[in-house]
Amino acid sequence: MDPARIIGKMTPAARFWIRFAARRAARALIVIFIVAAASFFLLRAAPGGPFSGDRALPPSILRIVEERYRLNDPIYLQFFHYLQNLLRGDLGPSFRNADFTVQDLIAIGLPKTAAIGACALLFAIGIGLPLGVAAAARRSGAIDRIAGGIAVAGLAVPNFVLGPFLVMFFSLILHWFEPGGLEAPADLVLPAVALGMGPLAVILRLARAGMLDVLSLDYIQFARAKGLRERTILFRHALPGAISPVLTYLGPACAAILAGSLVVESIFSIPGIGGYVVRGAANRDYPLVMGVVLLGTAFLVIMNTIVDALYAAIDPRIRRS
Repeated sequence: MDPARIIGKMTPAARFWIRFAARRAARALIVIFIVAAASFFLLRAAPGGPFSGDRALPPSILRIVEERYRLNDPIYLQFFHYLQNLLRGDLGPSFRNADFTVQDLIAIGLPKTAAIGACALLFAIGIGLPLGVAAAARRSGAIDRIAGGIAVAGLAVPNFVLGPFLVMFFSLILHWFEPGGLEAPADLVLPAVALGMGPLAVILRLARAGMLDVLSLDYIQFARAKGLRERTILFRHALPGAISPVLTYLGPACAAILAGSLVVESIFSIPGIGGYVVRGAANRDYPLVMGVVLLGTAFLVIMNTIVDALYAAIDPRIRRS
């Protein structure tokens, strides 16, 4: 059948989502290509090399190693070969971990990083959103003052300060959690709290501000005049209109959690991909750093796409425009 005829028979909503997916896929490819090119040439421009450390190799051995990894080719040929391998899904071998490819190392560390990040995001949304709604509903009350204090503390205390404090208090004094490692589900609690406090504070403030704006609108006053329960007004009528700023922030929140995981994994001795980035950058392990950077870029592109899709699903004005 003719594709144009098939598209013509679709509903406006279906045509919107097809155009949305096509545009987002094209943008994702462009963004990943730009990030790959920028990362590739910036890493090569840094002084030193992957095999020019403290124990320098003899010139003859160094030449053989560079030929194996194509490091003696012109820089544009190296980039061309990297793109060829990337299109095949091959991120290349690790220079400093000879028995592993970049895919192997990511497969080892990614589940741990993903578990911490998912728990941190759930913690930020699960606590920040209801607390922001409650603070707006009880403006200038005790809950509002407590929420304001939590927001200020979450924004003021960085995770590299909060993490050691949580270890000292909950591990060394109360003995509730292990100070490091990731052997049991309970070991996710302290890293998730340390990683999620910053996003929680922002989500709390956005939810409170959004709810205060919506609660002053006429249709909310009309719902109260009809005698609806306050809980119904808050969660059925006010929350859908107030949640838009929170959805918009989810993309930057994921970026903050991904960046913060580098520090949190070091504090809690968790062998995630954050440690690979730090060691790879120090050792000039180009393929490993490139692989983790591209993985993070793809994750952020996907999360921003999901957030925009949720935004369009909630607000019909986005679809009409």
